[in-house]
Amino acid sequence: MISYAGESGNGKSYASRYLLKMLTSLDIDPLVSTSFTEKKVCGAAKTGNIMPLIFDDLKRERIREWEKWGKFYWDKGHAFDEPFAQLLVTANDPIDSQGPLGRRVREIWMDATFTPNGKNTEIVETCLEHASQIFPYFSAVLLDKYFSNQAPYDHSDPLKIGRDTITELYRIAARPKPKWWCERPYGDSVDTNAYLWFDNLNKEFFKTEWKGDAFVIHVEEAPHEINERLRGFKGHLKAKKASKSIIIKNGSEFIKWLKNVQTLYLENNGKITRKMKKLLKRRF
Repeated sequence: MISYAGESGNGKSYASRYLLKMLTSLDIDPLVSTSFTEKKVCGAAKTGNIMPLIFDDLKRERIREWEKWGKFYWDKGHAFDEPFAQLLVTANDPIDSQGPLGRRVREIWMDATFTPNGKNTEIVETCLEHASQIFPYFSAVLLDKYFSNQAPYDHSDPLKIGRDTITELYRIAARPKPKWWCERPYGDSVDTNAYLWFDNLNKEFFKTEWKGDAFVIHVEEAPHEINERLRGFKGHLKAKKASKSIIIKNGSEFIKWLKNVQTLYLENNGKITRKMKKLLKRRF
């Protein structure tokens, strides 16, 4: 399961259309939020059709419903030993990382914004008109690798076979890989929730303190707002609400979580405060 999340105006809808064009060579619109129901999705999964189910702009209420029936989709919602469709959605709201789908969904944050002007629209429409023809070659190499067991599925890094396939295509084409190409798993390279908390703490938006090995963030917000913030913490951090504060019981892992985005934050912002540096150097 893949979810592309991000604010409005960052190209998620166009990306969905582009993906469908690459897969089919046809101009097809993605499915809409109202069709994302347990009955329709599980019904499609049992037909044996492997055409991906791509839903665009999933509304918050659909995400809430999905967090209730999504686990069932993998446990009993499809016909075992039969092919079924990959699910792909785009949404403005992130998945609850501590909820039942937290470990079942690969969430990719699209952190970009495009000005809605004529020039950008023309660029996008041109891309859609002349979609890349790479998919048949990509899928052929990937499937050969998979069935020959050269690149078996790795649950901890499910996109590795895709990265290996792209590397092989560059080799076949005798072209160097671009400098921006990343060899690391997506989850090790980009963690939007960790990045946002790094930014919050670096800019001292909240008062903080240590209580033993637990890190306390005094949020001073309404209960529903604090609950929304809790959704972004990984489960192993053991983040809990306490009045108008958030207590992170696993403080040592929280520091490691923040350190994973330190390099990226420096590249984007260029400065880390003295207080933040002290926090990152804390020993346990």
